[in-house]
Amino acid sequence: MRALTLLTLLLTLGVSLTGCRLAPFDELADDAPVVTLTPGAGYPQGGYGQVLIAYEGQLDGADMARIAVSAGPGTPYAVHDAWSAGTIGDFNRRFKGCDDIATDMPDCDPGAGAALAYLPQWMGRRDCVMFSAVNVGVGTSPGEGQLRAKCEGMPGTFALSRVEGVDYGMALATMPAGSVLGPALVGAPRAESVGAIHRLPPDAIATVAIPLPELGLAAGARLGTRLATGPLADATAFGLDSDAVLVAAAAPGARRVVVLAVGLFADPELGGPAVVTARAVACLDDVLVRSSYAPVADGQGLAVGDLDGDGVVEVAVGVSNAVRVLSVDGVTLGAGCASADTSDDPATTTIACPSGTDASCDGFGAAIAVGDADSDGANDLLVGAPNSVTPEGTTGAAFVLRGTASGPTTDGARALYVAGLSDGALLGEEVTFARTGTASSPRYEPVLGAPGESRAFTFLCSGLPGDEVSQGGRCQPTVP
Repeated sequence: MRALTLLTLLLTLGVSLTGCRLAPFDELADDAPVVTLTPGAGYPQGGYGQVLIAYEGQLDGADMARIAVSAGPGTPYAVHDAWSAGTIGDFNRRFKGCDDIATDMPDCDPGAGAALAYLPQWMGRRDCVMFSAVNVGVGTSPGEGQLRAKCEGMPGTFALSRVEGVDYGMALATMPAGSVLGPALVGAPRAESVGAIHRLPPDAIATVAIPLPELGLAAGARLGTRLATGPLADATAFGLDSDAVLVAAAAPGARRVVVLAVGLFADPELGGPAVVTARAVACLDDVLVRSSYAPVADGQGLAVGDLDGDGVVEVAVGVSNAVRVLSVDGVTLGAGCASADTSDDPATTTIACPSGTDASCDGFGAAIAVGDADSDGANDLLVGAPNSVTPEGTTGAAFVLRGTASGPTTDGARALYVAGLSDGALLGEEVTFARTGTASSPRYEPVLGAPGESRAFTFLCSGLPGDEVSQGGRCQPTVP
């Protein structure tokens, strides 16, 4: 079984393993390996793990998966190898996005590291990371944004758009693979009074704003502070002709999350070619979603993914110590967008923080990710709780909720935290899933940022029922 071979490989490569306790079975103390991701010597500031993404693609024809991490504005990002050519990676730093690390000639734009997104294909290149430099409150042009991209296996970076004064690039999001709309979206929360969302076309270096429908937003809404995307199989259900993508966009100034269907539409009355069109699917009110580098007190997390296995994605929004889930299947277009309160919101399901673990629920919902943590074919929900009190102190934690045909369940939920962290580590302030395993038999490992200690951690075991630590010290994967 791969349980023994993976652990042996990790130890052979000299990966830093730190003790892990997967509550509530403390007797396993140090048997579940947790890989520590560090920025390396000379990193310019603390807070590593504040911005965190994982992505997967192909390198020289072989599957690969990576984890990219920064400390927010003003920092370079680093890429860690999670999976390469059929074997688990060493998780060491593979390359960095600019050279402010241990160099006498820094070349990172002011505000670099504010957001990260993966570009599966762009300008004839593959496997690139786009990063934004948002000059937040400093320099001659506060809010100026610069996009750059670095592609795997290629030296140097490519300069993309630069926009002044609108927090351009505060949020980035990868588009579903193969979208004709382009590989990524860019948020500009202070543009156009209420905020704007741009897309990066497949063969361009300049982004273009997506025309938005009436969303009931007032000036200062800051739409585009955070973005999440997912595929939509049936474009016609949303009044579009083709290439439908679901976009969830935070507007914290209005305490609203806007859900859009974006795709191509040819207006039969006007004639002409199909153009990029956005439909308002729904609006959720009285929710406060923060940017990935804002303090936890400024709001919660946002994610999009299929949470019930029906092939249609859901929107998950963090609320006070809970997660609110919207199913867009059958929702009347524009639901909840007329009123500024929750009176007209579409129906949602609220998932409370699970009980029965030895980690508290403080901050539950601050960050959210969707992925199959136990390799059973159903997506699970990973929810950060960076102020959680664990047996280690107020270190933070994250909870893994098992996916079912009716959505995530708190039955059998596990709390993930790390032994030896100090109070204020903020473990779980940002979370994601990194793939290990082949494309035909994938497994997704929880990755938690701990910016209070300037580290991130990859948990090589979810602790969910059937995915617990074996005698060999590594999870035995379940069989779908």
